[in-house]
Amino acid sequence: MWLKIGYFPSEYDAWFSEAASFLENKGCDVWVDWEVSVNGAEHYVIVANVDKKDLEEVEKMCSMTVLVATPVSEPEHDPAIEYVIDLLKIALYYVEKGNKDEARKRIARAIRALKNCSGLADKIRAFEKASEENPWLKGDLFLWEVDDAEELIEKLRTGCWSVGVAFVWKDFCFAEQCSGCGEFAVFKYSNGRAFQFESITATWMSEEELREFLDRITKATDEQLMKLEY
Repeated sequence: MWLKIGYFPSEYDAWFSEAASFLENKGCDVWVDWEVSVNGAEHYVIVANVDKKDLEEVEKMCSMTVLVATPVSEPEHDPAIEYVIDLLKIALYYVEKGNKDEARKRIARAIRALKNCSGLADKIRAFEKASEENPWLKGDLFLWEVDDAEELIEKLRTGCWSVGVAFVWKDFCFAEQCSGCGEFAVFKYSNGRAFQFESITATWMSEEELREFLDRITKATDEQLMKLEY
């Protein structure tokens, strides 16, 4: 059954709580969600799918604290909506820091996804679905849209990304599949679906090699990509 466990003052407190550690060690589906109460108070909750035995343990933990475990219906998973929520959280952070320009950029991206401009929402859903077949990604992506090839190259070569961090550029997605290694699974979106056709180690490639790679894959047909004949 699905539970909501809360309330926590911060995302950090939720993730590093005894309840979250217990659920993760049990292999339960678990994540932290952000909520706003009817009176406007912000807080965080743990959402998890537990069996009867784990439920008893969670209820025992809650009885010794101020936490409350409440049954909830099975959450709907929509990676496009989660992408929008993440962007709005980041926008709120920049608003609090007084950086309105960066906040506007994130809000603009969120609007693009909600309006499905250039099929962005459809691409996000398709990339996550295709990544389920990747044994390292298992359908768990943290997606980020980049504006141009130069920004993509910078992200691929200079970042130290955890598994699942993925960059969407045009009809392609580059998803880190080995934490901090710069090894990216490469997906293509086409006709409402996505497929993985390549893996690259970007840290071993120069900027020019990456530019050439991007140029070749954008000119190739789907068949050429799948046969690695590009």
